[in-house]
Amino acid sequence: MNIIKILLIPMSDWVCHPLASRLHFIFERLSKKNQIHVLWFKMNQLYETQKRHTNTTLHDATFMPISDLSTYYVLNAPYHYTKIKNILASEKIDIVITANILTG
Repeated sequence: MNIIKILLIPMSDWVCHPLASRLHFIFERLSKKNQIHVLWFKMNQLYETQKRHTNTTLHDATFMPISDLSTYYVLNAPYHYTKIKNILASEKIDIVITANILTG
């Protein structure tokens, strides 16, 4: 059986957002038999929660931690682009899935 390498670009902070999204359930389950890489938008300054356990590989995508979400995404976009490009090359990703047009 071949292992699929997937890069997920989620809509929010993967481990600190207080509510798990449908993507958490889908990709945590997929991570049992595949390599799931997640672009991690570290926004723990926004969420006063404990970190959620994950079986995925997290890739820190925050260059400038900013609490305003729209400003965060605009100012970090060049870093996100570079990070995604590097992950695709170094991890030999098969599939990229984006969950939201803003972060994608």
